Amino acid sequence: MRHIGLLNTATEFRPAVRLMYAPSCANLAAMNHPLSIAVAGCGIAGLSAAILLNRQGHKLTVFDQFAQPLPVGSGLVIQPVGQAVLAELGVLEAALSQGARITRMV
Repeated sequence: MRHIGLLNTATEFRPAVRLMYAPSCANLAAMNHPLSIAVAGCGIAGLSAAILLNRQGHKLTVFDQFAQPLPVGSGLVIQPVGQAVLAELGVLEAALSQGARITRMV
């Protein structure tokens, strides 16, 4: 995997630490001090989790197997729950403008 950078560019780079447990999101939001968190994968879930955790004040390092985004020749269907997350992130309209609406699947 290659390191592709911190999402919070206002701070200097600090290596991520491994978490030996997985606290709930509610516990992460209630913490008094920021954590250094590594996110494996730059898919929609990894990036969404990284953005939301960063907004809570945590320091994020995102790792992916690719050094840069590349077309992979496949589609992505984002269900209503995923669209709600994108709306929370403030990127739903941009995502919808880049795609095509699917009305049925065969």
